[in-house]
Amino acid sequence: MNDVKRLQTLIFEDSLQIEGGFGVIWPLQGGRTGKLDMTRILEKYTGESVFSTNNGVLAFIIDGKNFFVTTNTKNHVEALESFGFRRDDFYVPLSNGDLPKDDENATLWEQIKNQAIEDEQSSFSKECRKIAEMKGIGALKPRILGLCSKIPEKGLQITNN
Repeated sequence: MNDVKRLQTLIFEDSLQIEGGFGVIWPLQGGRTGKLDMTRILEKYTGESVFSTNNGVLAFIIDGKNFFVTTNTKNHVEALESFGFRRDDFYVPLSNGDLPKDDENATLWEQIKNQAIEDEQSSFSKECRKIAEMKGIGALKPRILGLCSKIPEKGLQITNN
């Protein structure tokens, strides 16, 4: 996929735009609600295109005018860097347990996160197969697999009592 298409997909399909008055819920703060005002951050980056990450969330600003959040994936960072975005440190909404208040945005945010998980798992599997092929590593024999720990595809459920 060419760089322009990657950036368009990132902006229009894989991200939420954080505009004035974007409503959020802070479940870790007793369900407190509020609105985000990104004016100061946008003013700081007038004319610049930057990104920042925190806890698996990527925030990016286009020309100091538009603020977006998405998932922090290698593909997303590469798309931004290919267009000259630079990394900086600033507040990353939705990265500390806060969630969109609006039902439509909350649903879209869940879809974006779930798609990123699927894409990362697929990418990781492809990368592993490619490295194994380059190094001449074939499939493990059933006897060896029988000696290994088996972890379900969806991972392990862990609780802390």
